[in-house]
Amino acid sequence: MEELPNIVAGGTISTPLFPIDTSRVADRFLQDARAWYEKIGTPSETLTSKMAFLTEQIHLTLRAIGDYTVPIHDKLNVIKQPTFIAQPDADELIYRTVGPRLAETLQDQTMVSYHHYPDAPHVMTYSPQGRVLADDLVAFLKTVF
Repeated sequence: MEELPNIVAGGTISTPLFPIDTSRVADRFLQDARAWYEKIGTPSETLTSKMAFLTEQIHLTLRAIGDYTVPIHDKLNVIKQPTFIAQPDADELIYRTVGPRLAETLQDQTMVSYHHYPDAPHVMTYSPQGRVLADDLVAFLKTVF
Protein backbone atom coordinates (compact mmCIF):
# COMPACT_ATOMS: atom_id res chain seq x y z
CA MET A 1 0.00 0.00 0.00
CA GLU A 2 2.97 2.28 0.57
CA GLU A 3 4.48 1.67 -2.84
CA LEU A 4 1.40 1.00 -4.98
CA PRO A 5 -1.22 3.72 -4.51
CA ASN A 6 -3.63 1.90 -6.87
CA ILE A 7 -4.17 -0.78 -4.24
CA VAL A 8 -7.68 -0.21 -2.93
CA ALA A 9 -7.25 -1.50 0.62
CA GLY A 10 -5.04 -3.71 2.74
CA GLY A 11 -4.53 -5.15 6.12
CA THR A 12 -2.56 -7.19 8.54
CA ILE A 13 -3.08 -9.93 11.07
CA SER A 14 -0.70 -10.15 14.03
CA THR A 15 2.24 -8.61 12.26
CA PRO A 16 5.69 -7.94 13.69
CA LEU A 17 5.72 -4.51 12.05
CA PHE A 18 7.32 -2.70 14.96
CA PRO A 19 10.60 -3.86 16.47
CA ILE A 20 9.94 -6.66 18.94
CA ASP A 21 11.86 -9.18 20.98
CA THR A 22 11.90 -12.20 18.68
CA SER A 23 13.14 -14.67 21.28
CA ARG A 24 9.60 -15.96 21.89
CA VAL A 25 9.15 -16.63 18.19
CA ALA A 26 12.48 -18.44 17.93
CA ASP A 27 11.88 -20.45 21.09
CA ARG A 28 8.40 -21.50 19.99
CA PHE A 29 9.54 -22.43 16.50
CA LEU A 30 12.41 -24.54 17.82
CA GLN A 31 10.20 -26.17 20.43
CA ASP A 32 7.60 -27.09 17.79
CA ALA A 33 10.28 -28.33 15.38
CA ARG A 34 11.85 -30.54 18.06
CA ALA A 35 8.44 -31.96 19.00
CA TRP A 36 7.71 -32.73 15.35
CA TYR A 37 11.05 -34.44 14.78
CA GLU A 38 10.58 -36.49 17.95
CA LYS A 39 7.04 -37.41 16.92
CA ILE A 40 8.22 -38.82 13.60
CA GLY A 41 11.02 -40.74 15.32
CA THR A 42 14.05 -38.81 14.11
CA PRO A 43 17.24 -40.47 15.44
CA SER A 44 18.95 -38.39 18.16
CA GLU A 45 22.13 -37.67 16.14
CA THR A 46 20.03 -36.48 13.18
CA LEU A 47 17.81 -34.47 15.54
CA THR A 48 20.86 -32.73 17.00
CA SER A 49 22.15 -31.66 13.59
CA LYS A 50 18.72 -30.61 12.36
CA MET A 51 18.12 -28.53 15.50
CA ALA A 52 21.53 -26.85 15.17
CA PHE A 53 20.70 -25.94 11.57
CA LEU A 54 17.23 -24.66 12.48
CA THR A 55 18.59 -22.63 15.40
CA GLU A 56 20.97 -20.81 13.09
CA GLN A 57 18.36 -20.35 10.36
CA ILE A 58 15.56 -19.08 12.60
CA HIS A 59 17.76 -16.32 13.96
CA LEU A 60 18.87 -15.32 10.46
CA THR A 61 15.27 -15.39 9.25
CA LEU A 62 13.95 -13.31 12.15
CA ARG A 63 16.73 -10.77 11.64
CA ALA A 64 15.80 -10.57 7.94
CA ILE A 65 12.13 -10.04 8.82
CA GLY A 66 13.14 -7.24 11.19
CA ASP A 67 15.29 -5.64 8.47
CA TYR A 68 12.41 -5.97 6.01
CA THR A 69 9.92 -4.23 8.27
CA VAL A 70 12.06 -1.16 9.06
CA PRO A 71 11.48 0.57 5.69
CA ILE A 72 7.79 -0.36 5.84
CA HIS A 73 7.47 1.11 9.32
CA ASP A 74 9.31 4.25 8.23
CA LYS A 75 6.81 4.93 5.42
CA LEU A 76 3.52 4.27 7.22
CA ASN A 77 2.63 7.94 6.86
CA VAL A 78 2.00 7.52 3.12
CA ILE A 79 -0.74 4.92 3.54
CA LYS A 80 -4.11 6.41 2.62
CA GLN A 81 -6.04 3.25 1.75
CA PRO A 82 -8.54 1.72 4.18
CA THR A 83 -6.71 -0.72 6.43
CA PHE A 84 -7.92 -3.80 8.29
CA ILE A 85 -5.94 -4.70 11.41
CA ALA A 86 -6.55 -7.90 13.37
CA GLN A 87 -4.83 -8.58 16.68
CA PRO A 88 -5.23 -11.89 18.49
CA ASP A 89 -4.96 -11.00 22.17
CA ALA A 90 -3.79 -14.46 23.21
CA ASP A 91 -0.98 -14.34 20.66
CA GLU A 92 1.88 -16.30 22.13
CA LEU A 93 4.42 -14.97 19.62
CA ILE A 94 3.73 -11.35 18.68
CA TYR A 95 3.08 -8.77 21.38
CA ARG A 96 -0.59 -7.83 21.47
CA THR A 97 0.34 -4.13 21.57
CA VAL A 98 1.42 -4.18 17.91
CA GLY A 99 -2.11 -4.07 16.42
CA PRO A 100 -3.36 -1.17 18.54
CA ARG A 101 -0.12 0.71 17.94
CA LEU A 102 -0.48 0.31 14.17
CA ALA A 103 -4.13 1.38 14.31
CA GLU A 104 -3.20 4.47 16.32
CA THR A 105 -0.41 5.30 13.88
CA LEU A 106 -2.72 5.10 10.85
CA GLN A 107 -6.00 6.46 12.23
CA ASP A 108 -5.30 10.13 11.47
CA GLN A 109 -4.58 9.49 7.80
CA THR A 110 -6.96 6.75 6.72
CA MET A 111 -9.95 4.64 7.69
CA VAL A 112 -8.80 1.90 10.06
CA SER A 113 -10.89 -1.14 10.88
CA TYR A 114 -9.22 -2.48 14.04
CA HIS A 115 -10.34 -5.76 15.57
CA HIS A 116 -8.98 -7.62 18.54
CA TYR A 117 -9.84 -11.20 19.37
CA PRO A 118 -9.53 -11.83 23.12
CA ASP A 119 -8.98 -15.60 23.09
CA ALA A 120 -7.32 -16.00 19.72
CA PRO A 121 -3.81 -17.46 19.41
CA HIS A 122 -1.18 -16.39 16.87
CA VAL A 123 -2.55 -18.73 14.19
CA MET A 124 -6.08 -17.56 14.69
CA THR A 125 -7.45 -18.80 11.38
CA TYR A 126 -7.42 -22.34 12.81
CA SER A 127 -8.93 -21.30 16.13
CA PRO A 128 -12.60 -20.86 17.01
CA GLN A 129 -12.12 -17.12 16.36
CA GLY A 130 -11.19 -17.84 12.75
CA ARG A 131 -14.83 -17.66 11.68
CA VAL A 132 -15.25 -14.29 13.42
CA LEU A 133 -12.12 -13.03 11.69
CA ALA A 134 -13.50 -14.15 8.31
CA ASP A 135 -16.81 -12.39 8.99
CA ASP A 136 -14.98 -9.22 10.05
CA LEU A 137 -12.87 -9.30 6.88
CA VAL A 138 -15.95 -9.70 4.70
CA ALA A 139 -17.64 -6.78 6.47
CA PHE A 140 -14.51 -4.66 5.96
CA LEU A 141 -14.34 -5.51 2.27
CA LYS A 142 -18.01 -4.62 1.85
CA THR A 143 -17.28 -1.13 3.20
CA VAL A 144 -14.43 -0.76 0.72
CA PHE A 145 -16.19 -2.10 -2.36
